[in-house]
Amino acid sequence: MEPEAAVRLWGRSVAMKKMKYVTFIGDGDSAAFKAVTGMNDGHGAYDDVSVVKEECLNHVSKRLGTRLRTLKAKSTLVPGGKGRKRSLLGGRGKLTDAVIEKLPFYYGQAVKRNVGGST
Repeated sequence: MEPEAAVRLWGRSVAMKKMKYVTFIGDGDSAAFKAVTGMNDGHGAYDDVSVVKEECLNHVSKRLGTRLRTLKAKSTLVPGGKGRKRSLLGGRGKLTDAVIEKLPFYYGQAVKRNVGGST
C-alpha cells in the first residue's frame, strides 16, 4: 500500500466512522507502516493508539519460496563424479524445485491451522 493512501485511509476512519485501527496488516514494506505510525505526532487522532504491524501470510509464504530459490542458487558447488560440479542443496533427494514449490503452501497451511495455539 502506498504511504499516502494508508495515511488517508487511517485518518478518515476517525472522522467518518468514529473508530481507530490498531493493527496494520502489510506486505513487508515498511514505508506505509512508518507513515501510519508517523500520524502519532503529538496532535493527531492516533496519538493515544499503539499501532501493531502484522505480516500478511501470503506475502510471508511467497518470500519463503523466493529465499529458498536464492539459497539453492547460491549454494556452494563442490566437485562431483565425472568432473561435474554438484550443489550442496539441490539434486535428487535434496532441495529440488518441486519441493520449493510445495513448501510455501505447507508453511501457510501450518500457520493457518495453528492460529492461537501455544508458542
